[in-house]
Amino acid sequence: MNTLREIGEFVGIPQGSLEAALFGGPPVISLRNVNTLVTIGKRKLSMRAVIQALQNLTPITLEAEIVGDRSGEEPFEVAVRLNASGGITWFTAISISSGGKVIGAFADVSTSGGGVAHAQLGRGEFQLVATRAGISNNGFVSLRVPLGTISVAPPPAPPPLPPPSPIPPTIAVETNPDGGFVVSGSGFSHAKPIAIRAQDQVNPQNQRNFVATASPTGALVDFQTGVICVVPGGQITFSAQDGTLDPSNNRPVISNFVTVTCPLNQ
Repeated sequence: MNTLREIGEFVGIPQGSLEAALFGGPPVISLRNVNTLVTIGKRKLSMRAVIQALQNLTPITLEAEIVGDRSGEEPFEVAVRLNASGGITWFTAISISSGGKVIGAFADVSTSGGGVAHAQLGRGEFQLVATRAGISNNGFVSLRVPLGTISVAPPPAPPPLPPPSPIPPTIAVETNPDGGFVVSGSGFSHAKPIAIRAQDQVNPQNQRNFVATASPTGALVDFQTGVICVVPGGQITFSAQDGTLDPSNNRPVISNFVTVTCPLNQ
């Protein structure tokens, strides 16, 4: 390796090393192009210094493997472990292909120090290939290592939202002059039976149950309980439900509670 042509052939200019090095330009052997490859854009060297640098180079190697799982749900992070390398390494990159077409790359550009490179992938199947190029003690080197396939599935669909709880019906209670009560309300299922409960607050065992029927519009119209008070001045709490269940707990949807006072002079 004593002539410029021999140096150019060693660093691979006729074989397209300039393009592989991402420097571009025609594959013309010149000291300027050789300096570009050997110094990677830094200070220029004399031909003697170039020859000495090339003779002292160490081999360029490429060892790469995917770290961790090769499948998962998006967003999926893939990690590739790369070895350190000698020589003049221009770049180390990992290309990503899908369906036979390169769609992207992630790279540890202009380094030969090894380590782990990371990238995030969406759903699909991807083929990864590690590449490294540069000049070693054997001349221009371009290495390629297939890494295999990564499969990324879409994330699981979120569970369906529970149906909203039904709106409870509303009742109102009025006292009749005879000491009985009139129960009315709205928001019931149309034409369904309505269970009305009257709970004595003084004597909890004294509970009365009634059955009415909702109107076609879901109303409870002036249901007469008759006289049900046991203790004058005592309190009775009314509630009602038509059997509609709350899907969140599978329990009946109960109306509001209305507490009324029994007449003193019944």
